[in-house]
Amino acid sequence: MGAFVSAAVAIGQEEQERPRVLGTSSSIRIDADDSRELYWVHTDPLVAGAGSNSGCFGAMLARAEMFAVKMYPCKRCGGDKHSDRAGTGSCHRDGRTYAVELRKYRRAKAKELKLRLVATSECAAEWRALGIPAASGEEIAEELPERLTKHCQRCSGTGMVPGRPPRSGPQTARPTGSSKGGNNEPSVMVDEGALQRYGRMSRLLAEVHRRSAEARAAIGIYFAPGSEGIPGLWPLTEAGRKFVSGLDNPHKLNPFELLHSEREAQRQNPNAGRAIVFGSIARECAECWHRTCKTWNDVRFACAARP
Repeated sequence: MGAFVSAAVAIGQEEQERPRVLGTSSSIRIDADDSRELYWVHTDPLVAGAGSNSGCFGAMLARAEMFAVKMYPCKRCGGDKHSDRAGTGSCHRDGRTYAVELRKYRRAKAKELKLRLVATSECAAEWRALGIPAASGEEIAEELPERLTKHCQRCSGTGMVPGRPPRSGPQTARPTGSSKGGNNEPSVMVDEGALQRYGRMSRLLAEVHRRSAEARAAIGIYFAPGSEGIPGLWPLTEAGRKFVSGLDNPHKLNPFELLHSEREAQRQNPNAGRAIVFGSIARECAECWHRTCKTWNDVRFACAARP
């Protein structure tokens, strides 16, 4: 505890000596107009769309669907009807549930390879970006190895079995779609103003990325929908990455969820050592945002000065 206290005192003295780079007294910031544009461009705005009209062919398909026999994934050999993923054509050799045995195999393989097993490949990429070896179940093994399987008799090795789709109502031969032709709607609609606006912001962001990949990443995090603001920049800091990599993760959370749970634990049960770490992360986040604002303003000034 003595080491924690002395470190906290050192950090406190460093914060007092450090010049302010954020807040109302800071001259380096992104102005309100640019902030609105950056919020807008990070919502993936719609700048063009395509119209559609089923016409009489839609009614024909609706009638045919009532009498159709569909093919469904074979559950016995690992198919999943919810994600519409076909089976492998090979079931477990002892007749055990394929999905359960596949999860066991993935856990054992992850332990053997010393990988952090996470839910999705996107989550694994976030861990790897922090320098922590991780992989999703699909990345470790898409299916059971041949030594643990045999030919699936139920689907004859195709991974799909036939079945009728569920009925949402009584069958009828009456068409449910429109038998009329088109209504003269344009097939493609473009918002020229939004397209020009999006193009201008894309060019500015490309120039920011050319000058500083860190600044481009920070802008993407800060202005993303649902962002935490400056505290959300912790993946770009050395203190944040180091702290998260050392945490236990029994529930296979992604790094953002894991840090959020630690913040909640600190709020409910304050800890001196953890407070020092969070203080260091907050300081590095502030410095990162300071550099980002400076890069953005330099880009805006340079672009405005061009003929």
